[in-house]
Amino acid sequence: MSISYEQLLLASLVGAISIYVVRVASTKRRAKGAKAPPGPKGWPVVGNAPELASSNGNLIPIFNRWAKVYGDIVQFSILGEKQVVLSSDKIAHELFVKRGPKYSDRGTPHAMAYITRDLNPALMPKNEAWRRERKLIHSAISITSNDKYLELMEEEAKLTMRDLISYPSDFDNHMKRYAFGVLTRSMLGFRVSSADDPFITETDSFIDEALKCFRPDEYPGNVFPFLRYLPTWLVPSLGNMERIKNKAYDEIFKLQKKVELSVKKGTASPSTYRHFFENRDEYVISNEEAGYAFDSMIGGGTRSPYNALLTFLYLMMEYPDWQDKLQRQVDKVVGPDRLPSFADIPNLPMVRAVVKEGIRYRSIMAELGIPHRLEEDDIYDGYFFPKDTVFHANYAAILMDKDTYPDQQPFNPARWLEPSYPTYKEPLTVHPNCQNFTPFGYGRRACPGYDFAERTLVILVAQIAWACEVKKPIDPETNKPVVIDMKYEPTPNPRPLPFPCEIRSRSVDRSRLVKLEAARYTEWVSVFKAGDKTASSSHLSSTELAMIQRISREAGLDAFIQAIEQDGCVIIKDFTDSGSLDEAQKEVQPYLDASKAAAGSTVGALNGGTAICTRLIGRSRTVREKFFSDSLYQDIAEHFIGLETTCWYGNEPSVTKSHPLLSISITMDSQPGTSAQKLHRDDKNHHARHERAEKYSKGRDMLLGLFVPACDTVKANGATRVVPGSHLWGDDRPDFGPDGDTGVVDAELKRGEAFVMLGSLYHGAGHYSLLTGSRTVHIMFMCSGVHRQEEIPFLSYPIEEVKTYSQLVRDRLGWKQSEPNLGWVDLKSPEYLLE
Repeated sequence: MSISYEQLLLASLVGAISIYVVRVASTKRRAKGAKAPPGPKGWPVVGNAPELASSNGNLIPIFNRWAKVYGDIVQFSILGEKQVVLSSDKIAHELFVKRGPKYSDRGTPHAMAYITRDLNPALMPKNEAWRRERKLIHSAISITSNDKYLELMEEEAKLTMRDLISYPSDFDNHMKRYAFGVLTRSMLGFRVSSADDPFITETDSFIDEALKCFRPDEYPGNVFPFLRYLPTWLVPSLGNMERIKNKAYDEIFKLQKKVELSVKKGTASPSTYRHFFENRDEYVISNEEAGYAFDSMIGGGTRSPYNALLTFLYLMMEYPDWQDKLQRQVDKVVGPDRLPSFADIPNLPMVRAVVKEGIRYRSIMAELGIPHRLEEDDIYDGYFFPKDTVFHANYAAILMDKDTYPDQQPFNPARWLEPSYPTYKEPLTVHPNCQNFTPFGYGRRACPGYDFAERTLVILVAQIAWACEVKKPIDPETNKPVVIDMKYEPTPNPRPLPFPCEIRSRSVDRSRLVKLEAARYTEWVSVFKAGDKTASSSHLSSTELAMIQRISREAGLDAFIQAIEQDGCVIIKDFTDSGSLDEAQKEVQPYLDASKAAAGSTVGALNGGTAICTRLIGRSRTVREKFFSDSLYQDIAEHFIGLETTCWYGNEPSVTKSHPLLSISITMDSQPGTSAQKLHRDDKNHHARHERAEKYSKGRDMLLGLFVPACDTVKANGATRVVPGSHLWGDDRPDFGPDGDTGVVDAELKRGEAFVMLGSLYHGAGHYSLLTGSRTVHIMFMCSGVHRQEEIPFLSYPIEEVKTYSQLVRDRLGWKQSEPNLGWVDLKSPEYLLE
């Protein structure tokens, strides 16, 4: 039987009236002598719901308007449910802290409670599950206060400073990556290398979706409860809630399994999640509760610092005098020769004051707390509050309270530093700090992560002040600084909407030091380079720091892809082991000896005096099956030079793939006195053409090389010289400076490491200046599957030998047809000849 729209409307009205009647009937009479709090008169039955539902998600202007009319306590109703707005810190502290046991339940909006299954500890009702989760969170956060985790935060701050100085226009993403980076490493045990990391993009997207569940305009069921019982085709937000709930549940336990698996394998870095799994028996909590507890830390521990850092950048533009004061104190304490560390923070009260005042400013502009729910009847100042009344702390008004903040200024760090203000506390080596600070909430429902958030913020703020100048961009039409109308999303924990910001290094020396410090932590090889204007949009000197990233193979494919896209090359730590290198050396040595007897090679760019072993993968089983077939190298090659094309046969799409092919494999053994090669690109053999690019785009290259040294390679024994970033250059004549070394880095490798580079990168073997020894390197290049190979594999490797190779090696030699119709024999894929 179908239901008409009129029937649904009637059912909705009946539902609304029923809810209203039940709520009114269950409300107790006021105690004798008590009175109802003042507030706006609502509509019959629905109360003030229509006005709130029309707020476009931002209730603060409405609450502020009511506070001016009715005072610091304002009562309104929604379908008979009593709700109260508190706009005074004194009153909020009295109720939520001193009378905390009565006011510690939650009045979380229905949509938010639904998608979190009432298991998020910040939002869930006060019950035993909440107590177990809160205990776990306190334990987890306390672990991060030790020195090991402080060092980790410093490391992440320095990496962020490197990015901020190199790519200042992308400041928003740098702040986001930093906030996630600190949390994922300390709590989850893995690193995120860019804001494009899938964990960041997926988590950030989910947080955005989840926060919208607070908004009555997005989820009207928060205001009109009867809508929760209608069909999803009539109330689409109900379907959204179900989707988000299931997505959250799946992601929480996917992450839990990922961390648990890494702990079992022994590959997990130290983290609070690892500590939890290793000491699981000590925690009386279900896996489901633990999952939601850690999920709440991820949401709060990433979005809050990210928002606060963006606000800090804005405030430094709006209040340049405070930026100047901040820089002067940091310079005085730290000096010009090192970056600030946590050891400096006690002596930097202005850093802590700016951070604290920035948090206050953000809450004034945009934040509304998560509602509290009263567990039993109560009376305050003659006003009667019945059980189940929902209370809202209006931080926008509380943080401008005239008794606590008499100057009424939205941003004034002096209030925490000068005795003339009521907020001043001593000693300044400890105060100001964020302990019991109002924006983190009240009483038992206050955010337990305030200390973690403060530590995350103060170290980066100190380093930004030391290294950078933050200014408003200049409007090209008026030649004056732009006017910025700062706005925030209308949700709890709001993010600033995009705004312009110009960030410059305070000096070339400081930018150099930042990059050198970052190199210490990431084990990057570095020199100073000049003239590459694609590297940065900052207004620094043209002298920038060129680096080769050295990344552990455990970091995952995305980290290597990002490094190669940025620099054109990367060093893989722990690529292979000594036993495999020894075995490979035994296999190629006879051919190297024979090559020396024949006076070496002068083919192409090779210099006389370099012994070689060609047809390498046929002559060394170890090189073939362990180095060339390495899954990480193959995945990197597939990403950069594998091809996938969609073509049409009539109206039918056809997706075809072409996998990379081995272009050349060779071992080079350089001897003392071997001269340096001229810098060149190896894709010259394929007549590659290059357009200058600001950013790397997939499909730009057709060649990818792998270098596996049999010994340590250093500058003195002719380590390969490369020019990071030159893969983005065009075909104009390159300028390497008068000495030919500008922008050049020596790719010094430890035995067991490997070097991967694009064919478009300028490079060349270095001069072997030592008098003894040799430098042996196994080299393999792959090209895209539609280009001619440098080495002719069908003549270099006899078919009977090829039959003994793995399927992967056969395919990479070209014994498999490239889709759709390239490389066939008798109209068949040539692999049939190997059967």
